[in-house]
Amino acid sequence: MIVENEQWGEWRLTCYYGYPERSRRRAAWDLLRDLGNMSSIPWCIIGDFNELLSQADKKGIHPQTNGLCMGFRQAVSDCDLIDIPIEGHPFTWIKSRGTPHVIEERLDRAMASTSWLQLFPHVRGCGGLGLGWEGEPGATACNKKKKVTKLIADDGREAHTQEELCEVAKSYFNTLFKPRDGDHDPVLNLIQPRVTDDDNFFLTAPITKVEIQQALFQMHPDKSPGPDEFNPPFYQRFWEQCSDDIFSAASTWPERGYFPTSLNETNICLIPKCDNPTSMKDLRPITLCNVLYKMISKVLANRLKCCLDKCVSQEQSAFVEGKSILDNALIATEVIHALKRKTLGRRGELALKIDISKVYDKVDWGFLRGVMTKMEFTDVWIRWVMMCVSSVNYSVFINYDRVGPISPGRGLRQGDPLSPYLFILVTECLTTLIHQAVGRGDLHGVMICRGAPEVSHLLFADDCFLFCRANVAEVNELMRILHIYEQASGQEINLVKSEVFISRNMSHAAKEDLSRILGVKLILGTGIYLGLPSMVGRSKKAIFSYIKDRIWKRINSWRGRALSKAGGGLGVGIIFVLCMTLGCVGVLISGCPRLNQHDVAERILETTLVSSVREDKVVWEEEKNGCYSVKSGYKLAVCYIIGSDKYHVAEADLVRWEKPALGWVKCNVDVAFVSGAGRISVGICFRDSSGQFMAGMTQ
Repeated sequence: MIVENEQWGEWRLTCYYGYPERSRRRAAWDLLRDLGNMSSIPWCIIGDFNELLSQADKKGIHPQTNGLCMGFRQAVSDCDLIDIPIEGHPFTWIKSRGTPHVIEERLDRAMASTSWLQLFPHVRGCGGLGLGWEGEPGATACNKKKKVTKLIADDGREAHTQEELCEVAKSYFNTLFKPRDGDHDPVLNLIQPRVTDDDNFFLTAPITKVEIQQALFQMHPDKSPGPDEFNPPFYQRFWEQCSDDIFSAASTWPERGYFPTSLNETNICLIPKCDNPTSMKDLRPITLCNVLYKMISKVLANRLKCCLDKCVSQEQSAFVEGKSILDNALIATEVIHALKRKTLGRRGELALKIDISKVYDKVDWGFLRGVMTKMEFTDVWIRWVMMCVSSVNYSVFINYDRVGPISPGRGLRQGDPLSPYLFILVTECLTTLIHQAVGRGDLHGVMICRGAPEVSHLLFADDCFLFCRANVAEVNELMRILHIYEQASGQEINLVKSEVFISRNMSHAAKEDLSRILGVKLILGTGIYLGLPSMVGRSKKAIFSYIKDRIWKRINSWRGRALSKAGGGLGVGIIFVLCMTLGCVGVLISGCPRLNQHDVAERILETTLVSSVREDKVVWEEEKNGCYSVKSGYKLAVCYIIGSDKYHVAEADLVRWEKPALGWVKCNVDVAFVSGAGRISVGICFRDSSGQFMAGMTQ
């Protein structure tokens, strides 16, 4: 079908149905290529393709054959088609509904050429069964299953009308944010001063216009607006016109000790996690703050993170300058590997991965104030922070109806720039309790080898790994520590989602007893920690099978973003995490050769450059002293190193070059062989006894 329009010209729409028989898939792919070669005008194709692009398009038993996915992806790439992301429920076909063997797949999809996406840059795919489109020029998805039609309250009542649904939502959040009495002293008495007078002077200095501007332009332009309906791009675009008014008002709020009532109002939008949600736990709350408030909160957050390394211990790696998320991931992998290999000896060891329920929503304000006081933050700073935390009023949106206001008595907001830094101050108290128990000898960490330091715990915000000896005494001590921490901070450990892994030298009966005491499930491995597998067994292919799919999906999204709006990143951080997934566990060469295929590089090279003109910018940021940081250089270096055979430290010994004896000449030779191309290169270098270069050659 050729669609003609005066504004956008003509473009082609194809409605497609793929052969359902597996034996005819190749014919279906050839048909797709023939359709792509029929015309060069902008092209959109929609329909039931009866095939999956990746394993992520299927949920349930029996994974899809990789060869079929690769064949379909190749046909899509040959046609220069980009898969339009789907919103809402990602699956469009279901089998065996209501049984343990239910299977869901995404067979229906919409794809378009790059030229078509230039005409319709804001297109979005629909969720649910069937495809629906409305609106122009940017098509908008319609998903009827997003609407909440029934909720079951905590007391078992069913709510069906909109009024009843709003009442259930309001009751839920009133209960969630209701303060409770806690015993703070057992924890607060252990906290030592951390903050100096110089730090307090820096933290409480008058707010400057430069700080506010920096905070504003650190916000991503795509962030949603708050109750005032002004998003970051508005203030960024008109900063010159409104900067004086913003600064004159914002600089007085901390001094007065309160915000205007409307400034700290916050919307909570409820997004269904699944089709047909029936309880509040099936709805994901998204917190939206006013940008004006976030400017002030961001200024305070930028100041706090400069002295955060003094306030938290080395076991914490979240939001601390100079530390990476991969630090803890690497340590966790090594410790779990040591437990897995421990088959001898009477003394067992365990790793407990705990899940904290509603980590931000249940933080006790009184405890947070007490922690900052004990760390010797000045009263002025504490007043500023608590003004941001405690002056909030929530409005909850359910089916576009507004419920509220709700005045909380505890909790931190997810969308507040200050919240992550305040939360790790709270979790530092858990570290303090563990350190005290280790110092008394009541708790012992895990040593991966003789002479290695003990690792008692690892924290990254709400991701927690705890280690101890596998005996009743230490397990009871660990539970006592968690109970004290819960009572003081307001946090609650979700035992249902927590897991324990015990070394292999323990009997199954002993493992079951310890699992029963902890109240968590006993597992053979500890799954994913900080995005990486915490334990790698013999079947590396099974563990890392998701990597190639994620790389393909990321590359495909690059092509789409390159045609839409300027300023969007290419998701280098995601690819870096995938690279480090291989680098941390050392399986790129020995275990996963199929993940490093030539077609991945070709797909990256085929990524279309952006159609809009952008300003040049520094992508490798330097430190304050003008030098490039180790952290930024490390990211680039690792991505390069893991592509070579020498990245594995355990297999490549470190050799220091030594000068030859007086009167002698040393010859160094290096050989490189490219198996795919069948080529070999040789390099030879001659140096004298003083180390000076004499001659060299390459061939």
